[in-house]
Amino acid sequence: QTSCSPSRAALMTGRYPLRYGLQNMIIGAKRPYSVFLNETFMTKSFQAAGYSTHAIGKWHLGFCSWEATPSFRGFDTYFGYLQGEVDYFSQVKKPYFDWHRQSRPNCGEDCMETVWRANGTYNVDLIRDETIAIIEGHDTSHGSPLFLYVTFENPHAPCGVTAEWVDMYKDSVSNSVRQIYAGLVTAMDDAIGRILATLQAKQMIDNTIILFS
Repeated sequence: QTSCSPSRAALMTGRYPLRYGLQNMIIGAKRPYSVFLNETFMTKSFQAAGYSTHAIGKWHLGFCSWEATPSFRGFDTYFGYLQGEVDYFSQVKKPYFDWHRQSRPNCGEDCMETVWRANGTYNVDLIRDETIAIIEGHDTSHGSPLFLYVTFENPHAPCGVTAEWVDMYKDSVSNSVRQIYAGLVTAMDDAIGRILATLQAKQMIDNTIILFS
C-alpha cells in the first residue's frame, strides 16, 4: 500500500489493510474510525517481551477515541502529530495545531499534553532530538531492550524544508522543485545519521536491528 494509513497499519499489524477496511484510503482528521481496536499492534508483543516502546513523529492510524492513540496501542510514550500533512514548521493541519506528548501508557484526556513550543521549529529537528533523548536516557545496564518507531514527515507534502538543505543543490540541480525534494531527503538523512551516531556512542548499534520503510 503506497499511502499513509494503509502502509502504517500493515506494518503495525502484520496484516493486509484489506482485512480491516483500510485498503484504499487514509484516515482523515474528521473520520470517526481508526485501525480496528481488536487488531493487535506489534508493539503490544514487544511490550509483553519486556521492551521499552516509543513512537516519535507521524501517527495517522486514527484518533477518534483515546483507545486509538499511540499510548493505548502498545507505546510507552508518544511525541508527534496524529494527522497527516501538518505544516513542517507551525505543526498546523488547518485549522488544528497538532503536536502532542503522551508520557506514559494509556495516557488519555487527563494526561496527553499539547506541545505548543513545537510551533516554529522544523519538525525534522523535533523528531530527531526526541529520538536521541530517548536513546541517551535508555538504561542498558540490565539488558533492557528498546523499540523505537520513528516516522519523519519528509518528503511528504506540504514539503517544508529550511534553506540550508535546499542551497546544497542550487548548483547541481536546475529544477527548483527537485531542489526542494532533494533538500527534504537530505534533511531526513542527516537526522537519521545523527540517531545512528547516538546508538553508536551508547554502544547499542551492534545489537540493533534497523528497518527503513
